[in-house]
Amino acid sequence: MGRDGIYSLESLNGIYALVVDTEKERRALVSGILRYCGALVTPVDTAESALSIMELLKPDVVIVDFSRPDDGPIAFIRRVRALKPEEGGMVAAVAVGDDAEGAALARSRGYDAYVIRPLDPWGLCRIVSRLLTT
Repeated sequence: MGRDGIYSLESLNGIYALVVDTEKERRALVSGILRYCGALVTPVDTAESALSIMELLKPDVVIVDFSRPDDGPIAFIRRVRALKPEEGGMVAAVAVGDDAEGAALARSRGYDAYVIRPLDPWGLCRIVSRLLTT
């Protein structure tokens, strides 16, 4: 970590992140933040795409849009958590939502952390780093 709590360009080196969001701009924003801190990132727009990628590559962290009104993000994490650990079932998972009310639901359904928009870039990097080092 750099001075004043700002993460360096290398703070997430060696981390592989899978970003799942149906909205292109939000997907690009989260991906850009993680890449800035050194992570390798694959952005996808659907849970099906994410699960297909997870058949080939095991991410260190999945970051999922949690603001959808349907049960898509919950169904996705259920499917991930049903995988064997070596297939990615124990991957760190961060939900990104629009309000604080979603935090308890996200955590109770299998997400390890919850981040509220608008995103704090350094906060997101700190959360990912903390999840992967504890």
